[in-house]
Amino acid sequence: MIHIARSRTTSIGYKNLTISVLKEKYLYFILGGLIIAALVIWGLSALTKQLSPTLSSQKSKAESTVLEKLSSEKKSYKVKQGDNLWKIAENTYGSGYNFVDIVKANNIANPNIILVGQVIALPQVAAKASTKIQPTKTPSVKATFKGDKYTVKQGDHLWKISLEAYGDAYAWTKIAATNKLKNPDLIFPNTKLTIPR
Repeated sequence: MIHIARSRTTSIGYKNLTISVLKEKYLYFILGGLIIAALVIWGLSALTKQLSPTLSSQKSKAESTVLEKLSSEKKSYKVKQGDNLWKIAENTYGSGYNFVDIVKANNIANPNIILVGQVIALPQVAAKASTKIQPTKTPSVKATFKGDKYTVKQGDHLWKISLEAYGDAYAWTKIAATNKLKNPDLIFPNTKLTIPR
């Protein structure tokens, strides 16, 4: 009789055991995922609630300070979309390093957080080292070549050819595009180039 009981347990078998184990594992996996998702949502909502009063109190504190400063100073700036203190200082003083003066004048706790529509005072200070880049112009040279076809000589490159043809060295891209050059840095002597006009 003991022998019969053993054969029944083995005949219930591995197939049923495997299915029940898989069902159990998937159930735990799904439950775990739901718990993690709920915790993430809860954490994000708590974080949002916590940051909201901080930002609004910082904004109201900064605005009241700015209003006090504006009464004594004449210059102010209203923050626009895409602005940051470096950019404002660079446009106002010619030096982005003056953002420190703006931070001090407005008692800004975190210089990385300014709000669109926020009014900030611009203190009257000397500009620090210039950070505003002035565009440079290409040396102006009279065009010495007037034709539509150019034969490449030893030592020529597109920069030099466009300077001779147009008086503008940056126009080398026109020559490269017109002649469908795969590598504009590689041109050979006696190659005939079309010069677009």
